[in-house]
Amino acid sequence: MYKASSGALVFGAGTIQWSWGLDGNHDRGGSSESIAMQQATVNLFADMGNVQPGTLQTGLAAASPSTDTVAPTSTITSPSNGATVQMPVTVTGTAVDTGGGVVAGIEVSTDNGVTWRWATGTTNWTYVFSPLSTGYLHPAHARRR
Repeated sequence: MYKASSGALVFGAGTIQWSWGLDGNHDRGGSSESIAMQQATVNLFADMGNVQPGTLQTGLAAASPSTDTVAPTSTITSPSNGATVQMPVTVTGTAVDTGGGVVAGIEVSTDNGVTWRWATGTTNWTYVFSPLSTGYLHPAHARRR
């Protein structure tokens, strides 16, 4: 789930992988449902306007909408802006969520936001890359999820 620029919450519940985890009734043999995926769905529905099932299956808990409305922040700690670096380049940083939630992940862009790659770690994170050319001038950017 993510929030689009319009403010709409977007969730792909109709994807085949997600629906196969919700129940074990399939045309290609059985698979077991995932209680974690079922609970995640209940939690997502709560965040999408407090929509809850009338009756919950055993093992599931009713959910309330998140009260965390403050986005996490992320800071690149190294290299410093304008620094001369050796290849491969290691970008490090920190992230914090002061709104009561947790930082789920960090993405780093080394091409002014055209592409994003996952960093290793969350509150303290690292991303290693090798520029494709010498004279690389693009700054690194980090965003949190």
